[in-house]
Amino acid sequence: MTALATGLALLPIVLGGSRPGHEIEHPMAVVIVGGLVTSTLLNLFLVPSHYLKGDPAPSWITDGVTLEQLEEEKKRVAGGGKKAGGKS
Repeated sequence: MTALATGLALLPIVLGGSRPGHEIEHPMAVVIVGGLVTSTLLNLFLVPSHYLKGDPAPSWITDGVTLEQLEEEKKRVAGGGKKAGGKS
């Protein structure tokens, strides 16, 4: 939200070009908008991919285990570790 608001506020300066009296403002606005775009793209794509690479999702997410199966396993573990047939 902040990056979007800043980018929209700088858009008239960027699109206006280097007019007389704006020799400093135009290049600075271009650099700021470029930095906002770069940081937003890095945060959207690079950070999550590195997070998943370093700390993969738990196996129950990727193996298709249902919530009901997780609840049954939780009850089994809390009940002393006995399986459904009465054997441990």
